[in-house]
Amino acid sequence: MKLYFEKEFADCPDVLSVQDVSNMIGYDKTTIGNWLNERRLSKVRVSNVRYVNKNQLLDYLCSEDFDSVYRKSDWHKQHVEIFKQWKKSSDKRLL
Repeated sequence: MKLYFEKEFADCPDVLSVQDVSNMIGYDKTTIGNWLNERRLSKVRVSNVRYVNKNQLLDYLCSEDFDSVYRKSDWHKQHVEIFKQWKKSSDKRLL
C-alpha cells in the first residue's frame, strides 16, 4: 500500500502544511489538527504553522489507525477501491 501512495504523491513536497494534507486526502484541517494533537502524526512547527513529513503521512495512510477511521472522506473511500484494483493488477503482473 505504501508503494501505491508513494506513486500517488510523488510530486508532493517532502514537508506538507496541514492545509496541504487536507487538500490531499479530503479531511478537514480540524481533523488533521486533531490527529497531530493526538500524536497520530508527528508535526514540526515553524512560525506557528504546523508541518507534516510526507513519509510519516504515507506511513499513517497505511496504518490500521487510518483504516479504522469511522467517517471516511470521499478521497479515503475512493482510494480504498483504487488500491484494491491497483493491487489486483500488480498481483497479475507478478504471475
